Amino acid sequence: MDARSVGLRLVELARANQDAKAVEELYDENIVSIEVMGGANDEPQIGKGIDAIYEKHAWWKSVATVHDIDIEGPFAGNGDDHFVVR
Repeated sequence: MDARSVGLRLVELARANQDAKAVEELYDENIVSIEVMGGANDEPQIGKGIDAIYEKHAWWKSVATVHDIDIEGPFAGNGDDHFVVR
């Protein structure tokens, strides 16, 4: 599956509120997640490995109540091996 196909499937599952299925179906054991922080001088938060993703999802569910979701993307990065979803 190429990066565009992965991005499209990720957006489809996220819009259907199926985040756990997305992790199981699409994420590699060695995934790297980069979260851009609020300020221009803030360092990005980097999570490495599938366990970091599960921890991030568990943390989010424990602190947030989601009333609505608006997803944009996927947007292609440089080359064809990665994408961004906002």
